[in-house]
Amino acid sequence: MLSILQQFIIQKYVIDEKAIHAKIQENKNKPATQSKWQQKLEEMQKAQMDRAKQQPTRKKK
Repeated sequence: MLSILQQFIIQKYVIDEKAIHAKIQENKNKPATQSKWQQKLEEMQKAQMDRAKQQPTRKKK
């Protein structure tokens, strides 16, 4: 019973739902940043595509 009362008090008086919702909406508008691993992976993919374009195409017999 005590934990239910504590939860109710925290939800009603401690947590400001409007502030949390505003923060979430603000973060939705920010562009997502890539991690260093994602950036490195993307660079490797671009390099691989460049190498594939530069190599002469081989014909199968």
